Amino acid sequence: MTALLAAARATTWRRNEACRSIAEGGNVGCVLSGAVRKYSIRFNGQRQIVDLLMPGDFIGLVALDPEFSVEAVCDATLVAIFRLGALVILSREFPPSRT
Repeated sequence: MTALLAAARATTWRRNEACRSIAEGGNVGCVLSGAVRKYSIRFNGQRQIVDLLMPGDFIGLVALDPEFSVEAVCDATLVAIFRLGALVILSREFPPSRT
């Protein structure tokens, strides 16, 4: 976990702030505290929440569909942002343990 956090850049998001930098440029995010919602805007203009991400959940391991957006649910939502390549290197360096 120490190596994972060392490769991250911690960012703090305010309530309803769009978390665009997570999905852009090959970044992956991990919610550390607070919550993040994934939503789409329907044809009638209403927002439809399709997922709620809690601490420990990752954002961007799979490319985000451009139809969806992500934003912080509450003030002081803390998200660690990584380059996807850094996660690949760490996964090779620290493979899952078999118990």
